Amino acid sequence: MNLLTPLQYGWLDLAEVLTWLQTNRPPALHIITGSGAPADLMAYADLVTDMNAIKHPYQQGIQGQPGIEF
Repeated sequence: MNLLTPLQYGWLDLAEVLTWLQTNRPPALHIITGSGAPADLMAYADLVTDMNAIKHPYQQGIQGQPGIEF
């Protein structure tokens, strides 16, 4: 389930989400998030990823290649 979109649009209150997670989170549930997540959610999460493209062949006009991009 992705919580970022409803949090970003204000459809869910971050404090309520964190409170719910802290009291109802199943032991096997991993909280994973990435760029764009509120700082408090990143602090609570088990895994935070922020991927940034530094260099990619597409920037030189090379299309996606079988076995690499798909």
